[in-house]
Amino acid sequence: MKIINYLQLQKFWQRYPDAEEALKAWFYEMSAQTWQEGRDVLNHFSNAKLLGKEEISFEIIPDKYHIKAIFKSSRQVLLIQQIAKYQKRTLQNVSSFLDNTEEIMTIRPIYTQDDLQETVDRLEDLFNAEEGTPEYDQFVILTELVLAFQRENTKIDFPDPVEAIRYHM
Repeated sequence: MKIINYLQLQKFWQRYPDAEEALKAWFYEMSAQTWQEGRDVLNHFSNAKLLGKEEISFEIIPDKYHIKAIFKSSRQVLLIQQIAKYQKRTLQNVSSFLDNTEEIMTIRPIYTQDDLQETVDRLEDLFNAEEGTPEYDQFVILTELVLAFQRENTKIDFPDPVEAIRYHM
């Protein structure tokens, strides 16, 4: 699974240091996954909940922190939407639909963190685009741009082995 917006992980653990090792463990465990549909996640992650067809919540530290994400199985891409303190009321399934009146964005390289955030925000709007549409083509191109920027500018170290085992249990 290719993970988009993983810079959020680092920003979160800088604010909440007790989440760092668990988030690193989640990142590396998630990176090794391949899913065909949302239900596949439940076979591997006992701390996950399906919020919709492709929307998932992962409990990172029980009753403390969670990640809300959506994935596109056809591209094996997971977009981190939110990392937050655990609050059950935030795990509602809120569907968002692509506004057909929205203009197609001009695609350009990602040079800065602001460019990255703008592109990730646009990707979130495009996540439900149907294959074969111009919106889906834009989703594919923007995904590759974000992944390339992340590979070049952000590295997540391996988690502490004990914490990785603790997270997996």
